[in-house]
Amino acid sequence: MTQPDSPPRKRLRRWGLLWVAVVWGVVVAGLAAWGVWHEPATVPEQRTVGQALPAFRAAVGSLFAAAGGPGRALVLGDLQVRSGCRVTPVRHGVALTREVTVYVRAGEQRADIEAIAAALPAGYQAQVTAGRGGTQFALHADAGSFIAVDLDADVGDSALTIEVSSGCRPVGGGGVDQADPGAAPTPAALETVLTLLGAADAPKVTTQAVDCPRGGTAGTWSVGGVKAPGDWRKRLGAVASGSAVVRSDPTRWAYRAGGDSVVVVSDGTGLRVSVSTSC
Repeated sequence: MTQPDSPPRKRLRRWGLLWVAVVWGVVVAGLAAWGVWHEPATVPEQRTVGQALPAFRAAVGSLFAAAGGPGRALVLGDLQVRSGCRVTPVRHGVALTREVTVYVRAGEQRADIEAIAAALPAGYQAQVTAGRGGTQFALHADAGSFIAVDLDADVGDSALTIEVSSGCRPVGGGGVDQADPGAAPTPAALETVLTLLGAADAPKVTTQAVDCPRGGTAGTWSVGGVKAPGDWRKRLGAVASGSAVVRSDPTRWAYRAGGDSVVVVSDGTGLRVSVSTSC
């Protein structure tokens, strides 16, 4: 007849099982920690906004390079850090967004959107879709690391606003470095336009810049609050003579001056003049 285990043997077995559980827990925790630092993220909340920033900047640079081209004029927006989003139901976070505004010729919206999508890196797998009988268009691209490139436009839009977004991320300890890379000197085209408008002593120039995918930097130099002469459109028509005019609407002018984009927009009280270089 088999004798039941004695109390000491039961205690030894119980302690043995406990040690196995402890060792297994240490192994699992170690693997989890290694995965956090070495494996790609599977959800955006596994990377802080600071960790996402390099991939975000690279996507903006790729978009700015792709959006430039004959018949298009660009304006690079500033980096926006939007708080108040939720990483989880109990954790708040921030999201990065940045816009590139592309002025296009009437009737060429779809062709320009498709050209921009084709010029984005192949790994982005950019897709363009049309809806409502070809009167609405959307562009979506996946830049990796949960960075998205998106556009929604109507066939009659004179300007296309393409947004790069990071999704909601934990803030982390380092915060967000919003500084752009160092830009080249202000393009001569900006001084030419300001002088033509009688605003050579205009307020301070603001600069937005990106690193280009193949090296170097490009960006947008802007001056706002420029007093609009009564004949400002006529003056721009003179300086843009011989250039590739993209838009010549009552409230906005856009044209290409060599490799640079020139955009002048009226808000009813003044003008905003922007000149952008290309990657």
